[in-house]
Amino acid sequence: MVKNWFATGHLKQNLNTLHGGIQGTMHDEVASWVIYTKAETAGFTTELNVKYLKGVLITDGDIKLTGRIVKQDRRFVSIETKLYNGKGELASHGEVTYRVFPQQMAMEKMHYPGIDAFYE
Repeated sequence: MVKNWFATGHLKQNLNTLHGGIQGTMHDEVASWVIYTKAETAGFTTELNVKYLKGVLITDGDIKLTGRIVKQDRRFVSIETKLYNGKGELASHGEVTYRVFPQQMAMEKMHYPGIDAFYE
């Protein structure tokens, strides 16, 4: 999963730097898209760890986020996420664990729309 995103000014802290809490939220968000599109189900975050490596200036352009499944069993999925700043440098690295549900249960109880809803 790859997503490009342009940060707006209201998400910065000082000196046009993207706030670390926003970065953490972005890691969680891209992980959820991996769950929806690659694991083809829904769930919720049980663990989120983010390591901050470089600053992210909102004036440097689009931010790139990636996510991939590194481990999956019946109930849990571990996802590696990466956030690249506008210069293409790895700025933060995330490890996200999701508790997931069988697809039918996700559809009934968590309103998961099915894989086709995510593609045109």
